[in-house]
Amino acid sequence: MTAVLQARDGYLWLGTSNGLARFDGVRFSTFRAMDHPGLRSNHILCLCEDREGILWAGTADGGLVRCEKEQFACVTSSDGLASDTILCVEPDRAGGLWVGTDGGLNHLRNGQVDGFFQSVALADDPVYALCQPHRSPVLLATPKGL
Repeated sequence: MTAVLQARDGYLWLGTSNGLARFDGVRFSTFRAMDHPGLRSNHILCLCEDREGILWAGTADGGLVRCEKEQFACVTSSDGLASDTILCVEPDRAGGLWVGTDGGLNHLRNGQVDGFFQSVALADDPVYALCQPHRSPVLLATPKGL
């Protein structure tokens, strides 16, 4: 298991190296790429829920997956992400998402993807973890520090 999230609707979501699993309190349902075209990788690295209650899953080499009502859609490097390996994802206070990848940092909002990379704003490209404390800027964990 690589990630765990309890959503507001009560479901427990588990990220694994063999798919995305949902536990409803009685049974597990597993979602895999071969059964769901919008899910491009079975290796789930991170999970988050945005303020609208939409589940987001970061994958290894499959981009960022949006899961709403068992429908999957993917945002990838062809859409502007720095990489298709998503290491962390966190909602921001304005309704967007911060996305840390092994190739840099992205911000998603209203379908727009903005990028921040080592040569521009980061100490190093991989962003392993991030958070946005109350009334503070975004904090990023990279191989070279915060």
